[in-house]
Amino acid sequence: MDLRRKFFLLSGLAGLFMAVISVIGFYTAYTNLESSVEKEFEAVVAASTNDMDGWLRSKGMAAVHTASMLESLQGNPAQQLREVLGTAANDKEILDISYGSEDGRFLCYHDGDITAELDPRTRDWYKDTRQLNSGDLLVTEAYQDGSSKKMVVTAATPVKPGGSFIGAVCADVTLDTLQQQAASMKYRGEGDSYVIEPNGNVLAADRQELVMNNISEADGIGVHFKEMLENKQGVFFADINGTDKVIAYATMPVSGWITCVSVDEAFVFDAVNTMKLIYSLLTLAGILLTVAMCLKMSAKITGAVLELKNHAEQLSKGNLHMDNVVIDSEDEIGHLAQSFNAMSDNLRKLITKMASTSEQVAASSEELTANASQSAESAVQVADTAGEVSKNMDIQLDDIDKAKKNVDSVFNDVSNMAAKAKTVTQASSDTAAAAQEGSRLMDEAILRMGEIEKNVMASAAMVRKLGENSQAIGQIVEAISSISDQTNLLALNAAIEAARAGEAGRGFAVVAEEVRKLAAESQSSAEEIRNRIGSIQADTQETVDAMEKGTSEVVDGTKAIRQVGAQFQGILDMVNDIQKQMAEIQSSVDTVSNGATEIVQAVDEIDSISRKTADNTKVISSETEQQSASNEEIAAASKSLADLAMEMQEAIGKFRV
Repeated sequence: MDLRRKFFLLSGLAGLFMAVISVIGFYTAYTNLESSVEKEFEAVVAASTNDMDGWLRSKGMAAVHTASMLESLQGNPAQQLREVLGTAANDKEILDISYGSEDGRFLCYHDGDITAELDPRTRDWYKDTRQLNSGDLLVTEAYQDGSSKKMVVTAATPVKPGGSFIGAVCADVTLDTLQQQAASMKYRGEGDSYVIEPNGNVLAADRQELVMNNISEADGIGVHFKEMLENKQGVFFADINGTDKVIAYATMPVSGWITCVSVDEAFVFDAVNTMKLIYSLLTLAGILLTVAMCLKMSAKITGAVLELKNHAEQLSKGNLHMDNVVIDSEDEIGHLAQSFNAMSDNLRKLITKMASTSEQVAASSEELTANASQSAESAVQVADTAGEVSKNMDIQLDDIDKAKKNVDSVFNDVSNMAAKAKTVTQASSDTAAAAQEGSRLMDEAILRMGEIEKNVMASAAMVRKLGENSQAIGQIVEAISSISDQTNLLALNAAIEAARAGEAGRGFAVVAEEVRKLAAESQSSAEEIRNRIGSIQADTQETVDAMEKGTSEVVDGTKAIRQVGAQFQGILDMVNDIQKQMAEIQSSVDTVSNGATEIVQAVDEIDSISRKTADNTKVISSETEQQSASNEEIAAASKSLADLAMEMQEAIGKFRV
């Protein structure tokens, strides 16, 4: 394949490469732009969804604020209830706000007390709020209000003063504003919008036939509703009524409603399609321009190369009388032509000079042969001397190896001793730390034993006082028993006097009998108290004896612990002395170890130098032998050089200078 065909092939490959690069660039740009458009579409829907969520949350905050006020009243609103419920009465989007309690009360701001009509505890929103925390909000499914016939939702929140559920507040919010917000939810002014409950019911939509129907009845969107519930936010493609649509959706956090906008795919990706057309045209133009430029450059290059080829063929035949190549260009081809012309001139001069020097080369080669013979003899003598030196270096290396082994053995012993010294030093440090910790714990034990001694002393004093008080109680019981005996005697005398009085004293006799019974019961109770007090006094005396014995043992224990603490301090002092001595030993061992390390390094260095010297001696011996052989080769080469000089003269004669 000649150069022109290669340039044609290169033009085709360049066009193909341009096409591949363009396709890759187009695909990358197309993918990025498509992703950017989808993210923009998704962001627009998410922003509208946040606006709707903020609107619904603001309406629900009326219930949260009311619940907070009721919590501050501790669940007993009394006459302030209507004023509390009236905080949101001016909001036209809230049809009514109500309060239901655990005792069955159901109070509304507009409808008043409807406790007799409805039990709030049976309502689903009331049951669900039991599980919420204060300030949390629950939004029910949409329904039609009975009085206004409007679509509403109930936003409910619990009332939990101190964390205990006592009721719930709910606000009935009309969805008229939601319809307006849904109608304004567009992408660049285009698209159909939907607001869907988690159960699939459509709350608002541009397609009015879908409102309050299930989304499963909508073409294209219904099959993706489960996916929308799971992913919460995203973009998907669907065929709606025969038109390719792009649907972006998002979920409202407070209610779980899903908002989505459906826009024609052609409208959403209009910029992408325009870019596709422009990119295709630019790619085609770039390929054609690249091929044309390659063909034009190939024609110019091949012409100059053919002229250089013809001159080179003449030069190869030994024709040096040619004119210089004429190429008018400042590129590499022009520089090549200039270099070719310079080469021709230099070649002419070289051939002329070689003709004159070939004779000198022949004469010099003979003299070189004689010198090479003398050099070979000297090299043989140097080789013998180098061999003897090499043998002596081998003996020296054996001696150095033995010394190195002995030094290594000493160094290992010193290293082991240093490691063991470090271990002992560390153990002594750990022992000192443990001894200090034990001393600290012993001091704490002494302090605690002192506190225990004080507490036992105080307990003994209290028990003694308890014994004294039980003695006083015994005296009081004796006085009660004496009073009971006197009362019994007095009742007996009263009964005798009543018997003497006859009928007039019958009532007094009854009273005297009751007094006697009371005195008998008092006597019995006083006797029981006396027995129990006697038992308490006996137990108290035993406790006093035990406390005194325990007090004596605590005092003895405190003295013993103080003696142990003094002995422990002596141990701590001895451990600290051992630690200081081990630190000094460690320092000395480290010094010896460092010195041994330096000795080993010095021996290693001597060994290395000796080995290098031996190697160099062997190299010298080898090189000397090679030099001797080379001298012989030089002599032979000198003879060959003379022959080549003759042949070169014959070859130069073929050129026409």
